[in-house]
Amino acid sequence: MKFIVTADWHIEGYDERYEVARWILQKAQSDGATVIVAGDILDKGIRRHAVLDDLFGGFDVPVYVIRGNHDVCLSSGYVTSSKVCVVDEPEVEVMGGVYFMFIPYPRSESTPMYGYIKKLFHRVEGKKWILVSHGDWVRGSNGVYEDAYFPLTIDDVREFSPAFVFLGHIHKWGYDAEYNVFYPGSPLPIARDEYGVHYIIEFDSDEGKIVHVPVSAAPLYLKEEVCVVPGDYRGDVDSWLESVAAKYEGHKVAGVEVELFGITDLDRKALSDYVHMKVSSLWEGADVKIYNGVRLIEDVPDVVLKFVEDIRSMADKRTDVDEQELMEAVWRVVSKGFSR
Repeated sequence: MKFIVTADWHIEGYDERYEVARWILQKAQSDGATVIVAGDILDKGIRRHAVLDDLFGGFDVPVYVIRGNHDVCLSSGYVTSSKVCVVDEPEVEVMGGVYFMFIPYPRSESTPMYGYIKKLFHRVEGKKWILVSHGDWVRGSNGVYEDAYFPLTIDDVREFSPAFVFLGHIHKWGYDAEYNVFYPGSPLPIARDEYGVHYIIEFDSDEGKIVHVPVSAAPLYLKEEVCVVPGDYRGDVDSWLESVAAKYEGHKVAGVEVELFGITDLDRKALSDYVHMKVSSLWEGADVKIYNGVRLIEDVPDVVLKFVEDIRSMADKRTDVDEQELMEAVWRVVSKGFSR
């Protein structure tokens, strides 16, 4: 059976978050998949629950939504679609022969997840089962989670042995392969500093296969670094931008922050202007910010310049060394140590 696992939509109405949610539902409908939303489908303070009926009403997709900390008032009465199950109390559902234990965020207090699993464990003991909840994965033992948020620990996983764990709450996707704990992350940036590509999880319960799928409909915010070395920097900038463009091909880039570091013997302002122009022309309409930390070569201590020149002299005497590649590498090492 096929599932799409996602979390942390934080829908606030008919905006880009709503459109990304529609993209997920459309994909699930096309793939014949069931959607699982591991908490925070709504956002703090939002009470326009009719938006969920509007969202789900246009799709013939089975959906399971568990409550997160941002939608603690969410209950089964908020969605009228018969295809949508809002899980507002811990429960076990069997789908495709697999037992799913859904543990929503508790309404009254944030306590360890252990007690909730223990109460339902008799329903899944001896079975292949999957935990879906909304909280922190603590790579430590019970009792070592003072600052954790609705924690699940290694001790919990070892004691109850779920086949897989899917958690909401952390907006950045990730996983712990040793314990089969997965965060799908939010499908789009909820804050500007959530950089890079966002994902959903495709899960095939028959094969036990998990794939992180990039959400092409989501706007991206990028944070990149460029190291500048003495000489004409345009080649380095163009090469960097070519690799970045390939990496994010097919995505809508809404904002880019570029940190320049290194050493130059040319004009720093012209460098900033060139990078800004190239990035803006690649992603028209994106908000581009340049942070120029490049140092001028005259500020480099003489002993460092002597070191670089000695390496150049040694390279001149070798026929098996690409001098240009070597000097670029040397300057990058020097600039990292000196510029920061």
